[in-house]
Amino acid sequence: MLIPHFLGGRNSSYYVAGDSFIDYSVTREQSINRSGNTRTWDMVQNGTFTTETDGINYAKGEISKAILNNGWWSDFMHWHNLYDSNDLFFFDRFFSAIDIEIGASNVWRAGYSEALEYMFIRDSLNKVGSFENNSKLYLYYEIKDKYKGTFVNGISKNVPISFLKTPISIEIDTTGTYLQGKNIQCNEANSIRSLGMDKWVINVPYLLGKEGYSRFLLSEGTQEYYSSEKPIINNTSGTITTNNPANLWFGENPIRLEKKQS
Repeated sequence: MLIPHFLGGRNSSYYVAGDSFIDYSVTREQSINRSGNTRTWDMVQNGTFTTETDGINYAKGEISKAILNNGWWSDFMHWHNLYDSNDLFFFDRFFSAIDIEIGASNVWRAGYSEALEYMFIRDSLNKVGSFENNSKLYLYYEIKDKYKGTFVNGISKNVPISFLKTPISIEIDTTGTYLQGKNIQCNEANSIRSLGMDKWVINVPYLLGKEGYSRFLLSEGTQEYYSSEKPIINNTSGTITTNNPANLWFGENPIRLEKKQS
């Protein structure tokens, strides 16, 4: 009954050995109730792994397989459990290990909803193209719900396309166009990434909220291009800034104070 009303959800299950489910192409039914790949902190606490190092190494192995297979790896932990256990520094050790495993691989880090949205809009792409007219270069794509008209137990599996707010990444090559050798801009794009040699990745949102075509104009110009470099974070008297656009997560670092008897 829930399928028509949201894209997907994650249950509390996870894998403790062997290959976890890293495929980045799931069905509508699977997306509603998908197991995570690991719950590394919990797996150490409940004795699944004898040591933290063993647990992190298993997670790193699943990450490696996801990278090799263009897959999707996810981990889950309750922040309050680490807080209550005074173990928030686990985040530092865990994410540092993930950074090392990813290295220079082409990996995008996202929240669960963003990952699902991108998968469904990617899988709904029916046509992608570009054309040049009067010294103007246009990019277009068509969204068509591949689940439209299909059912499970009498329930429609249509994708709620109006939920898809995450931009889709489209790679283009301006070689042979009037934009060859020039910087480009796109007012509708969330961001643009330069790959060099007249190759670009345009991150454009889907604005219709239903099946159909979206069209964007590319022109000569400059704008702030996406950088894959880690942002530099500055804290000035409690004001947090970064040198590049970034998604930040803030958590409280517990300070254990001795209770004073009055």
